[in-house]
Amino acid sequence: MSVGAIDRNGNLWGYSQRGNEMDLVTPSGDVNLMGDIRTTDRPGADGYENPGNYTNRFGGTSAACPQVAGVAALMLSANPSLTEAQVRNLLQQTATDMGPGGFDNDFGFGRVNAEAAVRSALGGSINGSDLICSSNTFSLGQPIAGTINWSTSNSNSLVINGSGVATKVGNFNGLVDILASTANGCGSIRKTVYVGDPNLTKTVNGVPTGTMAVSPGSQYNLAASSYSPNTSFIYNDYTGSGDMTITLYNPNLANTQMYVYSNSTSGHRKVKVTATNSCGTYREEFVFYVYSSFRNYPNPAKESFTVEFTSAEEEIFLPDELELLSEKTTKAVHKVNLKEMYQNKTFRDGNKVDFDVRDLPRSIYYLKVKNARQENGKQTQTVRLSLE
Repeated sequence: MSVGAIDRNGNLWGYSQRGNEMDLVTPSGDVNLMGDIRTTDRPGADGYENPGNYTNRFGGTSAACPQVAGVAALMLSANPSLTEAQVRNLLQQTATDMGPGGFDNDFGFGRVNAEAAVRSALGGSINGSDLICSSNTFSLGQPIAGTINWSTSNSNSLVINGSGVATKVGNFNGLVDILASTANGCGSIRKTVYVGDPNLTKTVNGVPTGTMAVSPGSQYNLAASSYSPNTSFIYNDYTGSGDMTITLYNPNLANTQMYVYSNSTSGHRKVKVTATNSCGTYREEFVFYVYSSFRNYPNPAKESFTVEFTSAEEEIFLPDELELLSEKTTKAVHKVNLKEMYQNKTFRDGNKVDFDVRDLPRSIYYLKVKNARQENGKQTQTVRLSLE
């Protein structure tokens, strides 16, 4: 084989031969000991580097040709049954094209590609579907002599016989590798396939989530993805509570937008997202909810006042805590754990909290409604309250 030399930028060296018999090129350095290839040197005083048994100044086609020889050796170690003509053809077919498209007199068939050449020696890529519903047949892209050994990375989920027929096992859904190797066991080719119904990953604004609080008047980016190829998605706003209202702008796309109407005061919406491939479907839900708004009355108050929520039918609708603080001392004089009230079902009329303030000095107080889960920096809402 004829081998030319290119520099580290892919440019053909001036000393490199041209012509219609050129086969391949490989990276090399300059000549006359001005190269940059490290290799073994003649030992001792007979070498270029004295003392030392190595040189960093090797170059020319003398450094280019051994690279092709090394790749050929790797190919034969992977598949010893290859003939000289097969090695030559595979090296030419797998070379990385340089210069004009196809063969040319400067670069030949292109720059040697060791990985592609060795894979081709093993049989090339694995041909077959990327998706297996029940069974599919696989084969090697390049014919090779001898026996092909087929296997999978998870035989409890996918098995493959000696003829390359892969069959799904049980109800497994997910990724599995199919592997093919030659009889001598030197190296293998791998193809990743998806088996069964699609999986599903869903995010809101780029964050994986299932249940989350949202703010009226805000828009959110919903996204769904799957490892399964050729998967379609659809979103469905199918149930909810309260007066919460949403719009899904592109429900038939993997990436869609959801708008929460500004007049939503409480409640939740469930959005079902369905992933479908040719094997079947898989569904998951988003649950979006709006924290209940509240009002307090009377204000000014005398013996008691009430905090009324628009809805307390679900624990997730409620803030965490109510706290009454004195303006004079800045200390809390009353605390109410709303989660405990919900669990103990002690709301009056299902949504009201009563504060007895007969024993408190007449003054100015602040009612703080605390919610550690609230977004947009609204973890605490404060209301000024007067006791007369």
